[in-house]
Amino acid sequence: MSTLLEITNKVLSYGFSSARYLDDVQDWINEAQGYIVRQANIPAANTVHTFSVSLGDNSYTLPSDFARIIDVYVENEEDVLEEISINDFDGLDPDDRGTPIVYIVIGNVMYFAPTPDNTYTIKMRYYKLPATMDANDTPEIPEQYQYLLETYALHKAFRRESDFEASQFYRNQFFEDLARLKGELHRNTRAVPGQVKGTWHGFPPYYE
Repeated sequence: MSTLLEITNKVLSYGFSSARYLDDVQDWINEAQGYIVRQANIPAANTVHTFSVSLGDNSYTLPSDFARIIDVYVENEEDVLEEISINDFDGLDPDDRGTPIVYIVIGNVMYFAPTPDNTYTIKMRYYKLPATMDANDTPEIPEQYQYLLETYALHKAFRRESDFEASQFYRNQFFEDLARLKGELHRNTRAVPGQVKGTWHGFPPYYE
């Protein structure tokens, strides 16, 4: 499995100056891994977070490494909570109290309904963002897909050099291979979680 430095050196070997591009390429590789985790069901990124909501408090700030929800449920309850639209949530009676049964996510905050009538323990399975890699760290995405990190960085580097033809080639290649990765990984999961509403619908604007 390649380290961040080894992947960086592969990108630089295309003729990019280490003095000019070393830090940027490492940033782009980290950026790529974060985007891939947001889009695909990476097994290593699957984690469980347990927290409590108290009487009268219907909101909870999500962990800083939150990427996408898999499912949410109240401990000792059979059914998972349903994610609903903002319009549907706004149409609920804010004075209702009870065991939470639905939720929405706005920004980095999760809101529940009905508003808790007691203290409840909530368990949330989610895909977490990878930690920022240093030179000797290895990516968290599966080894067979790590070439996407190189492809992404090449797109960015060629764009910086105003070689738009090469940049577009690697951009297209990244999307094609990402779609293949998502298809392969999603077939190996029992449920495909939906994208969190309101976040990351398209490619990040700084990639365009």
